Amino acid sequence: MGKRYDKIFKENLQEIFPQVLSAYTGIAYEEVKVLPVELVKSIEREPDFLYRIRTAQGTQILHVDVQTKYDASMHQRMYLYSSLLFDKYRLPVKQIVLFIGSGKQAMPDQIEMPDFTYQYQLIDFRRIPYRSLLDSDNPAKALFAILGDFGEDSKEKAAQNILAALSRTAKNNPVFFRHLQVLAELRKLGAFIKQIEEIMALDIRDEETTLYKAGIRHGKAEGKAQGKAEVAARLLRRGMSLEAVAEVTGLNLAAITKIKEK
Repeated sequence: MGKRYDKIFKENLQEIFPQVLSAYTGIAYEEVKVLPVELVKSIEREPDFLYRIRTAQGTQILHVDVQTKYDASMHQRMYLYSSLLFDKYRLPVKQIVLFIGSGKQAMPDQIEMPDFTYQYQLIDFRRIPYRSLLDSDNPAKALFAILGDFGEDSKEKAAQNILAALSRTAKNNPVFFRHLQVLAELRKLGAFIKQIEEIMALDIRDEETTLYKAGIRHGKAEGKAQGKAEVAARLLRRGMSLEAVAEVTGLNLAAITKIKEK
């Protein structure tokens, strides 16, 4: 509001401004309360993920936040983000909240205003079929499959399939397996994943693991071969399929079959 008019409005119309507007909106205001006009001057917010994307409909800002717990005020937080992002970039804002927790997920996702409705998109990651994330060469997809819907598979079976896919895609990078253990805690699978990782430690070449050190003691070639055979045997005893064990250990199906027959 310009300074020329500010004083006039404040002194003359502040008390009755809603009633003045009612002549144009057709709304009958039953009660009017004057509120302080001072707002917070500095608001610091940091979205989890922020992108500028272009679609067939044009360029927009994509804001993604990740939630592990139910938040009754999530719609308010996202609405504030939306306003700040639009003010900064002057582009349409698309907002998504990924819920990856284990508790209540029905967070409020919209705000009803007199002239418009604000809404963000709420996605419960647990409804995404985990197997749909395994048919890829991207280890990140296999990693996040641990948060998906296991369907008819038991937690143990799903964990074994995910480990096999991660072994195939992440190769010898132990970082992905450490990340998997952290995410598995959200599905109460942390102990199981850790146990499996200890069994297959030689294959992922984590130099801090027991089996890797055992491999060094037995000699590089023999230790590695023996370690892989032990890994295969233990995974087979846990009910992992021949194909999955082959992916994890790098041994061929013929070798896996011989180990199973022993």
